[in-house]
Amino acid sequence: MAGLHEFGLPYVEWLLPFALWVVAAGSLVTVAQRMLTVRREAFELEGAGAGVEGAEKS
Repeated sequence: MAGLHEFGLPYVEWLLPFALWVVAAGSLVTVAQRMLTVRREAFELEGAGAGVEGAEKS
């Protein structure tokens, strides 16, 4: 696997795929967190914008 047998790493045949799955899972969590953050900020801006517009109309 990727030339790692030459370095004498034990269990590299399952360690590397496991590490890649961990990285993939972490990436999915990060994407979900970023999407939630953007959504929350959009709702906050939308709410703040509605309050400003209402004050201008009065």
